[in-house]
Amino acid sequence: IVKIWNKEYSILSTKEIDLSSMKLFGEIPSELGLLANLEILRLQNNFLKGGFPESFWNLKRLRLLNLSNNNLNGSIQDKINELVSLEELWLSRNQLSGELPYQIYLLSNLTHLNISENHITGSLSESISRLSKLEYLNLWNNQLSGFIPPDIGSLSKLEFLSLGGNQLVGDIPPEIGNAKRLRSIALFENDLSGAIPVSLTEIPGLQYLGLFDNNFQGNISNNLMNILDLSYLRLNKNRFNTIDQ
Repeated sequence: IVKIWNKEYSILSTKEIDLSSMKLFGEIPSELGLLANLEILRLQNNFLKGGFPESFWNLKRLRLLNLSNNNLNGSIQDKINELVSLEELWLSRNQLSGELPYQIYLLSNLTHLNISENHITGSLSESISRLSKLEYLNLWNNQLSGFIPPDIGSLSKLEFLSLGGNQLVGDIPPEIGNAKRLRSIALFENDLSGAIPVSLTEIPGLQYLGLFDNNFQGNISNNLMNILDLSYLRLNKNRFNTIDQ
């Protein structure tokens, strides 16, 4: 038995802990790392500060970790890939900084990655292609720079892509159109330029395309207006010439 926040948990039989929205303060207790069979840990919507305790990396069966909407700071440690079973990592709305460690791309079971609304810097690595099971990628509202890696197009299961509110430059790689399951593409509020690749108009189920507040140029193709499922299209604050008839 281990005591965490005045509650007792069985070291071997505890598989899930949900203490979201419980007004918890202080740092994440290192005792959590003793729960060898823990699979789901929800601590979102609290007032937790600091970083990941060293004992965290013992949680080899952890599939879902939600620490969103806290006051966590520091960087994402390069031991993150020791959470070998991790499928969902939710870290949005904290004070995390530094670059994304290369090891995050080694989490081969990851389906959901949300680190939006933090202070993450650096660029996205082409190693993103290693996350072949990824369905949801949200890095909105950070300080990412550099180019969008074309390798995102190899993520055949990706449905939601949000890289808006960063400092990304360059073109939209046409390879993104290879990710045929995409439903939502949010690249607004960056410094992206060039033309909108035709391949985006060939994603069959695209519903949301937000490209506003960039430096895109050229003509807006009629194909864009004819995407069957598109329910949201926003292109303002760019440098487009005309809409093709």
